[in-house]
Amino acid sequence: MGNLTHLTSLTLSDNSFGGPIPPQVASLKNLISLDLSSNSFGGPIPTQLASLKNLTYLDLSSNSFGDPIPTQLASLKSLTYLDLSNNSFGGPIPTQLASLKNLTDL
Repeated sequence: MGNLTHLTSLTLSDNSFGGPIPPQVASLKNLISLDLSSNSFGGPIPTQLASLKNLTYLDLSSNSFGDPIPTQLASLKSLTYLDLSNNSFGGPIPTQLASLKNLTDL
């Protein structure tokens, strides 16, 4: 997957994928849209996703993510859509997410 250097959209929603998000996803530097919703991904959200600087759409809803929401997501300044609903996060929503000035859907 890491060789897909020109990929701009990745939708793997509504499957039965489990475990952590594969680290290769963070190497897809041209991604604009990432939809991994409605799977069984778990553990913490990888902080490496913060390296996807072109990302405008991120949907990680309806999975089994735990731990706190990583503050590193606040570095995704191009995000307009962020859906983290229906997971098992612990702790508060990071105040750093308020710095996402382009965000229209949370």
